[in-house]
Amino acid sequence: MELEELLQHLSEGERSLAQAFKDYMLTASALAEYGVKNGVSAASSAGEEERLSALLKSTDSYLRPYMEEFVNTLFSLSAAFRSEIIDDMDE
Repeated sequence: MELEELLQHLSEGERSLAQAFKDYMLTASALAEYGVKNGVSAASSAGEEERLSALLKSTDSYLRPYMEEFVNTLFSLSAAFRSEIIDDMDE
């Protein structure tokens, strides 16, 4: 591949990741709203651990540390966003 092709491929990947992130966070928002409306805790760290473990098992070993950091950051951002949604609903 030539440099321009590689850069184009990275750009496409970034756009895909951005859309996936938006979809993920919108689902996290819906999860927070569901929890408030139904009086349940809609998120669980045990569930996150299971999902992380499954993702890491399906990731090549040389990428696992990066995938782990990526997913843990995603979980952290999702928790902060859900908390913000819950706080807004409580007001």
